[in-house]
Amino acid sequence: MVDGVEKAHVPSSTPMITNIEGLYCCNKFMLKNVYRGIICISNDTHIVLINPSTRESRNLPFPWYSYPYANMLDSYVLGVWFDHHQSNSNQPPQGALQHYKVFRAVISFIGRTYREFQDVNINILFEIYDSREDCWRQGKTLMCKDISTWSHLLFNGIFHLSVVDGDNSMITIDAKSEMLGRLPLPSEINDPFKAPSLYILRGSLALFVDNYNDKATDIWLMNEYGVKQSWTKQYTIEFDASSMRSQCMAAITFWKYMDKEEEEDELFLQNSDGKLISINLITKKVTHFEFYGIPCPMTIVPYIETLLPLK
Repeated sequence: MVDGVEKAHVPSSTPMITNIEGLYCCNKFMLKNVYRGIICISNDTHIVLINPSTRESRNLPFPWYSYPYANMLDSYVLGVWFDHHQSNSNQPPQGALQHYKVFRAVISFIGRTYREFQDVNINILFEIYDSREDCWRQGKTLMCKDISTWSHLLFNGIFHLSVVDGDNSMITIDAKSEMLGRLPLPSEINDPFKAPSLYILRGSLALFVDNYNDKATDIWLMNEYGVKQSWTKQYTIEFDASSMRSQCMAAITFWKYMDKEEEEDELFLQNSDGKLISINLITKKVTHFEFYGIPCPMTIVPYIETLLPLK
């Protein structure tokens, strides 16, 4: 109990058992996304929705589709989405949240094992939980070449997957229509085995691209959504190979300071020791925080509370 209110119930972890060669097991619950006050966490075998403002939570049924044709299976929960026009304010509606969806991507390797996956086609099938039906259904399927670096982001009602296909674009799925699409990447990003990380910067889609040859990281900004020519290399961060970069920095999020005379973008990172570090992308000032991730990677997200009930 917290302040007399029952805590969110998070189930213990169990592995996803299949009749195929591969076995996917993840014991740690991770934050998948935060959408308009609703938090989605999962260990990819259990999915829990939480509203911290109302202290409500809901454990979703898990899909148990069979994929007997696959030699290996993996999965990623993308997150929750709902039509926010169901409620035009933070005041609770008469009923519960009328309709929401949770998206999951299932990756199957056919005819190959994990060690042989390069240069072969990989199937990605989307599964959608629909609250109106209180069950899962299978969506569309696509093929790609590589999923060695996986990142996803919900932006403008569209899930973006950092899976680079053959025509130098990333995969997208519209949460409302469930239609698959492709978003063009900068021409400079053409290696399908080095997919970028996805973030939001200044209200636009941003890419975090490692350039190991130059010991630097490039930050790209899509100034006009959907227009390839609008990609701009906004920042380049040069790391000291003997210090910061050697600590395996992982980007967490961007932050924008609005209370200064000029807006300054800040990048938060976490090193291999779990320590939080920030870099001012204008002044290049580095700040070390005495705060550590315990034991999982940190996540920083903006949160706006809502009284929208889950049940």
